[in-house]
Amino acid sequence: MTCPSQLGRPVPSSETKHLRLLKYPLWPPIEGYSINRGQQTVVWLNQNDRCTTSTGSTLWLSSQILSAYLLATLSKNMARATKTRPLRAVEVGAGTGLLSVTLSALGYTVLATDIEPTLTEILAPNVRQWMHGETSGGAGRISTCLLDWNLGPDWRSIEAAFSGDTDRRQGEVPSSNHLNGSHGAAGGAPSRATLLDTGDEALPRTSIDLIVSADTVYAVELLRPLLVTISALSARSPKPPVIYIALERRDPCLVNTFFQLAREMGFKSVQVDASRLRKLVQGMQWSEEDWEAVEVWKLSNASLKK
Repeated sequence: MTCPSQLGRPVPSSETKHLRLLKYPLWPPIEGYSINRGQQTVVWLNQNDRCTTSTGSTLWLSSQILSAYLLATLSKNMARATKTRPLRAVEVGAGTGLLSVTLSALGYTVLATDIEPTLTEILAPNVRQWMHGETSGGAGRISTCLLDWNLGPDWRSIEAAFSGDTDRRQGEVPSSNHLNGSHGAAGGAPSRATLLDTGDEALPRTSIDLIVSADTVYAVELLRPLLVTISALSARSPKPPVIYIALERRDPCLVNTFFQLAREMGFKSVQVDASRLRKLVQGMQWSEEDWEAVEVWKLSNASLKK
């Protein structure tokens, strides 16, 4: 593997939230994904730590850990990807979009979702910057869409985002699709489009291979809507997708409640061994205290198997 002589390493997000524009090197260094022709892949992330209406306006530790885990884990499987279409992923509560960019670097076609104002002010600009950047050659396409967990997915928007898998030119970033509402914002932003019928069974099923979400387990009133949204996305796919959830165990009672609800809804949750994450973190030269509350979980729902 050919690597740059000097590798940039990610800094814990707790030390970078004040930066309006964050230079973020994808980690770990893997040729063909986070290293291309000897050049390390770098992501530029807009942030706004003064935003009081959304928690998704800055990078979070759980996103950083899950990004590294996905790169290290999924890069080994990409050679076995289907030849008929690109692999598809949805990020729920994308925030700065780091996970979406990570999956794009791995070759996934990605739908990055969030609410306003994060969608317009943070996520969409970061996606455009990535897709038009010099280090994103060969990356999968990313579309953005407003997804309110309390309203459910807009299947027409989701299908439209994925329908151009094979005929859109690489690097084209489709316009954002919008729904009304804001699951995590005070007051909510006005809709830019009419809410479509999310239960239209005449629409074709949408194949989704992977769902990811980081730092979205933070408010008790949003636990069930989050799980319902993930369940709905999973159920619409002909084959149930793999689901990864990353979180910080700030409130053990809240986290336990989330997984109790997940069990009641038919999800099986398996925690990724901390030793696997620790190896990645050590490569970033972080201390144990920098990330000790972060957990990564893999969810599946056997009741959804076709």
